[in-house]
Amino acid sequence: MIDIALAIDILTPKAQYRGSVTSNMKREYDAILWVDNRKKPTWEELQTSWDIYEAKKLGDEVIAQTKTTNKAQTISDTFPSWVVVNNSIDAISNLAEAKIFIKKLARIVYWLTKDTEV
Repeated sequence: MIDIALAIDILTPKAQYRGSVTSNMKREYDAILWVDNRKKPTWEELQTSWDIYEAKKLGDEVIAQTKTTNKAQTISDTFPSWVVVNNSIDAISNLAEAKIFIKKLARIVYWLTKDTEV
């Protein structure tokens, strides 16, 4: 369903009009008093702008979900199991080994925080 107020704002930002558009119905839109100096968008223009907005929103959601899925798969493929990590920590016996482990850990934290692989 079209969000009339948002569709108006997409086409005519901060438009001035009187009346309610909360039911998001064409008859309600037709009844508003348009007091803005700019042309009142037609119902068809509102529908088109809304369709474009919805398509972009859906596309953005698909991209975000794909990134999340890809990241989860990369984590699954790249990172060892907790047993391996735990054994690596237990095997640290000197400062040089600790530094190597801390750098690996820092790379993972950096990647997860910045969403950018090092």
